[in-house]
Amino acid sequence: MNRDLDHLRQNIKQDRFHSVYLFYGPEEFLKERAVQEILAKMITPDLKEFNLDVLYGDETDAATIVDRAASLPMMAERRVVLVRNVNDLPAEERRKILEYSTSSEKRRCLDTLERDIRKIEKQLQDREEKADSGRKDATGPHAGSQRKDLFRQRNDLVEKKTSILKDLDFAFPHTCLLLTAARGDVTRLFHRGEKKIPSTDEPWLNVFADRTVAGIEFKTPPEKDIRARVSRLARDHGKSIAPRAVRMLVQAIGNDLLALDNELAKLSIYVADRPEIVPRDVEMVVGEMKARTVWELCSAVLSGNAARSFSVLGRLLESGIAVPQLTGAVRSRLHRLVPGGGGGSSGPRSGASPERIEKAYELLYETELSFLTGRRSAPLAMTLMVDQLCHLFSSPESAVHRRQRRS
Repeated sequence: MNRDLDHLRQNIKQDRFHSVYLFYGPEEFLKERAVQEILAKMITPDLKEFNLDVLYGDETDAATIVDRAASLPMMAERRVVLVRNVNDLPAEERRKILEYSTSSEKRRCLDTLERDIRKIEKQLQDREEKADSGRKDATGPHAGSQRKDLFRQRNDLVEKKTSILKDLDFAFPHTCLLLTAARGDVTRLFHRGEKKIPSTDEPWLNVFADRTVAGIEFKTPPEKDIRARVSRLARDHGKSIAPRAVRMLVQAIGNDLLALDNELAKLSIYVADRPEIVPRDVEMVVGEMKARTVWELCSAVLSGNAARSFSVLGRLLESGIAVPQLTGAVRSRLHRLVPGGGGGSSGPRSGASPERIEKAYELLYETELSFLTGRRSAPLAMTLMVDQLCHLFSSPESAVHRRQRRS
């Protein structure tokens, strides 16, 4: 369970929002759901065109992001600037965005100081009115010292307020800056050498040198949790799903929640008025043969067998396999190679050292990103991925043989 995500949803229901959010991590499906929940709460559909800007980290810079944030909302109290893949921005540009969040938090601090100052001034005014009316509680032996303490507190707060105002840069309280990143965390994305300091009352809040970003990490769910999530996703589509059907679906698609949700949408249409999705439905819609072929490809890739991998990939491309479907299946198989991942220990025959597994995860991410951003077509993205993975997981012996053949 993601407690940070639960905390976010609770705040959304209460209409409580921070100035800057950062959603990061590899789990795109849950991340996108959180983004859409914020947008649905903050922006009315008929004004979405005017009050929502969507930018991409590899196509923009900090100046553009801040310029969009400075725009006033149209016939609404607030607007949203959504920056996807903020990790693609250069480090210096990311730090400039953090400076923007600093000023937002300073304004929040100013609001708090202003409320405290008004509260003390009200107390001083009440004491003066009581003294004029001759009330004993305003003219007693300790009244003078209490009044001095209030004046001292007020002066301290005014001094803090003045100090912040001197160093106040641009801030746009009417704008919510929503950042997403596929990898990295708040520390690496925005500042070097600073520590994550959880706030006492909001453990999901990340504080860096007086700069505050409400950050949530979206991790890939453990394989043991995938089946339960599939059942919940089926309920979102108005259906229940038999346990064996869940197992078949996960085996065919892998751990990619987006791909699983897409298949559940197809299944819910296929079963029509029937309330439950059963194994036969999965066989008909997803295809048992495709499931076996996907896992055949995974085995070939992770053994470094390029000839077999491309042969199987050709059949899958002809069947119309989607990029998330294939990357999800490979990711599931990689998880089994990780110690404690449910698939036993890794061995030299698979070439699955921790370094190679980490590199494989990066290749999967790059494949998905190149396809989703339109830089590569689905066939090209998957072909390059298979080629790179086969090279990565080739055993040292096969690599030697390849060099000998080339010479």
